[in-house]
Amino acid sequence: RRRSPTVDRHMAKVVPLARQHQAAAAVRPFRHEHENARIDQLVYSMDDTSKDAAVWRNSSLVQWAMRHWAYEASGEYACAYRHRHQYMLANPFQKSSAVSVAELARLFDVSLGPMGLPPRVEAAVGVDWFGVDTQMSVIDSQSLHSILWRLQVDLVIEIGTMCGGSAIFYAKTMAAYNPRARVATFDVLTIDARVRLCRAFSRRRRSAPGGATLTRPGLNHTFWASLTASGAIVPFLGKASAHKVELDRLVSEASMVMVIDDGDHATRAVKSTWQSLRNYTSVGSYYLVQDTRLDTDCAYAILTSRSHFCRNDWRYAFEEGTGGPGLAVDQIVRSDDFHQGNWKQDRSIEAWGVTQHPGGYLLRRKHE
Repeated sequence: RRRSPTVDRHMAKVVPLARQHQAAAAVRPFRHEHENARIDQLVYSMDDTSKDAAVWRNSSLVQWAMRHWAYEASGEYACAYRHRHQYMLANPFQKSSAVSVAELARLFDVSLGPMGLPPRVEAAVGVDWFGVDTQMSVIDSQSLHSILWRLQVDLVIEIGTMCGGSAIFYAKTMAAYNPRARVATFDVLTIDARVRLCRAFSRRRRSAPGGATLTRPGLNHTFWASLTASGAIVPFLGKASAHKVELDRLVSEASMVMVIDDGDHATRAVKSTWQSLRNYTSVGSYYLVQDTRLDTDCAYAILTSRSHFCRNDWRYAFEEGTGGPGLAVDQIVRSDDFHQGNWKQDRSIEAWGVTQHPGGYLLRRKHE
């Protein structure tokens, strides 16, 4: 079909301009739109030969971070973000601006300010839902909602209640298709201790318009009182192993069980929980190890910042020479359970590419 004269006139202006941009881009390195933009970089350049740089590079944390970064880049890491070979151009006129879908997913997570890094966007890490600060990401909350509804899960075993928002989310979703469905949720900290921590976690959410009156941690929400009173949420203080009798009873009364580990994120603890609880998972259901992103988040934070949680609160995990939940899953999927076909790492759940749990969805295919 013949183009209109208006389109022809417009293209006559655009094409030469595009060629000018392309020619300029060929000789100019990719740069940010704003020259004063804050750009992350290594704490010390690899070319820096100073004593301070050498001390930094030889520290155990930095050595761990460099090994992890190289491992993820190798393509062998089981919890790397998906689609690392799918590229796009941040600037169509600059080939050097190519970024992969995996890099976008990683940077999206970094932009939220994990592990004490400065946030680059106004949103908090978790979303609010019916006035509950869930501490769950936008996309992962939808993925979990879909799994619960599709499988008609009637018992979720949650390790790590913390602020209670996720337990409320699971319980309310499940109640819509089965009023007798339950969430058994475990935490080693008392409610009073968690409430104090949750006030800090929810600070960014509550500073948003309307947040001070409409959004609150799950433990402080009326849903928590009503759902625990009805038995839809069954909270336990202590490790799941200390409540085996009660947990066995709940499992015996359920038809479809899903296990979600959001507890201690150190590699050793995640593997221990897996050994203790994996057999509670129903065939056809999932054992989800959450926050597998944290290994990569910590590696990024260690390499680009002097102030981060991985240096303080999380240091114990890396001093073991292991890491976090991602490296735990990386070891789990290489175990006999997976080689024998009892389990499968289901990456299809990560259809959006962006997730806080890359590689964490483990599907039980048959009984061991």
